[in-house]
This record gives sequence, C-alpha cells and structure tokens, in this order.
Amino acid sequence: MRSTCWEKENLNRLVQTAGHDLLPWKTAQLDYFIQHGFPTVHQEDWKYTDVTALTRQSFRMNEKLTVDVDKLQNHFFTFDAYRLVFVNGYFSDTLSSFGSDQNCIRITLFNQARSDFLLSRLKKSAVTPNSSFSALNNALFQDGVLIDVAEKAALSKPIHIVHLQSQHPSSQMSHVKYFIALSPHSQATVIEDYIGFDQAVYFNNVSTDVDVQSNAILHHYRLQRESHRAFHIAHTNIYLAQNSVVNTYHVATGSALMRHHLHYHFQEKNAAGHLFGLYHGKEKQHLDMHTRIDHFASHGKSHQNYKGVMSEQSRAVFNGKIIVHPNAKKTNAHLDNRNLLLSPTAEIDTKPELEIYTDDVQCSHGATVGCLEEDALFYLQSRGIAIEKARQMLIQSFVNEVLEAIPDENMQSYIRSAVTQHGY
Repeated sequence: MRSTCWEKENLNRLVQTAGHDLLPWKTAQLDYFIQHGFPTVHQEDWKYTDVTALTRQSFRMNEKLTVDVDKLQNHFFTFDAYRLVFVNGYFSDTLSSFGSDQNCIRITLFNQARSDFLLSRLKKSAVTPNSSFSALNNALFQDGVLIDVAEKAALSKPIHIVHLQSQHPSSQMSHVKYFIALSPHSQATVIEDYIGFDQAVYFNNVSTDVDVQSNAILHHYRLQRESHRAFHIAHTNIYLAQNSVVNTYHVATGSALMRHHLHYHFQEKNAAGHLFGLYHGKEKQHLDMHTRIDHFASHGKSHQNYKGVMSEQSRAVFNGKIIVHPNAKKTNAHLDNRNLLLSPTAEIDTKPELEIYTDDVQCSHGATVGCLEEDALFYLQSRGIAIEKARQMLIQSFVNEVLEAIPDENMQSYIRSAVTQHGY
C-alpha cells in the first residue's frame, strides 16, 4: 500500500524540521491531531462537508518557487498597499513592499521573530484548537507574519496579504499563520487574498488571529479564488475589546473543497461587528462558510449578511451560530442568509442557530433558498432583453447588496473584478 503524508511517521518527520524552541509545542499539537484525526460527517459541525477527498490525497510540503512579476502587477497589485506576498506558503522579499514606517505599523516575519516571543503568541492563540485542522496548522506551519498597528495610528493604505499558489508537478500543501493586532484607538484595513494559478492540486491550511483593542476599528477583507482542484481550509478568530469595531467582507469563488470558520469573540462591552459574505459555486465545487458569534459582554452588536449563488452541480454549506452568554445583556444580534440556486442539481444546506442565555436582548436569524423569479425574467424579456442578459442582471442585483456594503471604492472595484471573472 502506498505511503501517504498523513501517516504518523511522515507527519513526525515534517515536524522535526521546526527549530528547537518550537519543537515541543509543535509536537504536542501534532499529538492532538493524531489523537483526533480528520473530522467526519458524523460530527455535527462537519455533517454536510466530507473531507474524504482531501484525506485520500498525499501532499508534499510546498517548495519555494518564483512567479511572473509582470502578471502579478497587471492583475493583482492594482492598488497602493503595504503588501506582504507569500508564494507557495513562503514569504517573498522580492514581491513584498511594506516600507519601514515604524511609527504606525510593525511587521515581523516569523523567521525574524525571537523564538520566545513567537512561542508566547502561538500559545495565546491555540490554547484549545477548535478543530483538527487548527492543530495540524499549529504543528506544520512553515511561515507567517505578525502585524502590529500602533496606538492611535490610522493607516493611510491597506495591508494586502497575498497568498499565491503556482503550478507544480506534485500535489503541494502549505500551512501559514497570520497574527494581526490593533492597539487602542487605531484604524486599519487588511486584505487576505488567496490566488491559485491554473488547475493545480494543492492544499492550503490557514490560521488567522485578530486582536482588536479598545476603540480600534478594523476592516477585514478575505478574497478566496483558488484553483478549482484545490483544497482550502481556514480558521479566523477575532477578539473584540470595549468599543471596538470589526467589519468583515468575505468572498469565496475558488477551490474544489473550501471551508472557512469565522469566529467572533465579543469579550468586552459596546463592541460591534458587521459580517458580509458572498460565495459562488460552479461545476462540482463544495463551499462551506461557518460563522460563530460569542457575545460574552453587554451592549454588543453583531449583524451578518451572507449570500450564496450556486450553479451546475455545486454545493454550499452555511452554518451561522450566535450565542448570547449570561452576562451579555442589551445584545443586538441578527443573521440573514439568502441563497440563489441556478441549477436543479445545485444544493445549499443552511443552518442558522441562535442560543440566548439572558434576557433584555434583540436577536433574530433567518435563511432563504430560491431560484430566479420567472416573473422578473419575463418582465425583462418583455423589454427586449435577451434571456441570458436578463439572468445576469438578476444575479448581479442579488449580490450587489453585499458588494455595495464595501465602503472603500478601490476594494469594491477590486473584488467586483474578481467576482466578474468567476462568471457573474
């Protein structure tokens, strides 16, 4: 029987490449993964997402490669930003440009960080892994970055984290980490951008931890448009302090199998979070969006608006959970998930959840699944508009509510371009 990368001996060999100071911690994380294994459809959180296709693949750790700089400039580097580029999971000095303005932002690459400092950040973010994939990322991560925005700093341009995956003869995998911290009264925009060239088979396992201190404001964008033969698993944890605001705009159009788990932790009072999401599946893609909002403190506000468009034989999963804990009085939390099926063979499994353990709150949740309205199509055709054009107009109208919520014109244009390339 052919040996695979997921066998214990092979995983242990990969972990041994870690530095001496990190090795005990990474080994403990690997032990967690080996003990629990990959999630299965018998677990409630993974009921509608089967990762068997991923587990049957054998991946090699990514190799450092170069990419066509001109192609990047023309298609992906179209706006001014602090730019951090990772190629096949490894930081690229030649493609990155983030300057040296130490007064407002400090960017520390993992290979530049002191081992004790990095280890303290790792332990803080992974006391209890929330899935086997998190533990696998902790055990095997090969690169990453720590981004610290100074107190009262308002960044004049966004931080653009670009993760590029190039074509390779063998199936590759990368495990990367991002730590983002906003000090009190600071403001920043961060874009995570995942791009896969050609039809490469690879596996990206990503972990992002965001710490937003009191009175800070963060706009967080996540654009995932990878190869349609790729696997993409990601976890984003966001921690909100008093009076902080975090707005997330997440768009997914790529991968054969994608799952993103977004977890908001409202740790102190008067924090606010607005979550906008858009996913579009084609062919046999499987796109899974999970959100969890934990309101631990009073007077918190969270609003979620997620939309899905599924065509051909694609399948989407949306699971949105809101938990209002006993001390979270005066919470205002709402969730809305609407889905559009463009094919009789497309599928959406949506599951909004609401758990309330206190009184004096305003909470609601809802979900809808439907097709294009025949009356609307007929009306547009009666005005001389061809059927395909009419369909495109209705689809665009459906997704515009999410896209128009993007406050920055450059970001809106950039994301609209990516969505259009996918087929809107």
